[in-house]
Amino acid sequence: MSVDFDVLRSDKNGLYGPESYVVAREGIGYLRLLGSEPQWSLITATASEDHDRIEVCKDTPRLVESALRLGVELGTYPNFDVDWKGREFIRICVVNQLPGEERESVNQKLLRLLTRFFKIYDEHLPINSRSGNEMRQLYASLATGDPGNDLCLGGGLWLSVDGSLHDRSR
Repeated sequence: MSVDFDVLRSDKNGLYGPESYVVAREGIGYLRLLGSEPQWSLITATASEDHDRIEVCKDTPRLVESALRLGVELGTYPNFDVDWKGREFIRICVVNQLPGEERESVNQKLLRLLTRFFKIYDEHLPINSRSGNEMRQLYASLATGDPGNDLCLGGGLWLSVDGSLHDRSR
């Protein structure tokens, strides 16, 4: 399994929790891990690191859709939330260290999870080259509690029941 990303301790102000990490590739931050042993939340990144060596991913629609697809695959019912500055992000899943489980085992789970995220991200097709059926399937996977209404995917991006995406950025 090829690893082409780094999990780095984050120095971002405003992150809460004893441990915070940014998942980056080639100087771009995509995801964050927040929490501490035995539980970390995996979320999309909303801002660059304070030292400016890692910039936040600018392709928000692609980031959001990749995060949602990963959550759907995992069966975690990913949802959006808002950070303390009002920026929307996706809560993908929680990574748990089970009682008696070695940290190395948790690291392997995390490696598989992040590798899958980047595979989804790298295989992302532009909206105009997709079949409507693919986007309708994504809608059906996510609209479990409120079918028929547009879904906020985060980052100002909304998905309609017909599979169309709408950017309603502020």
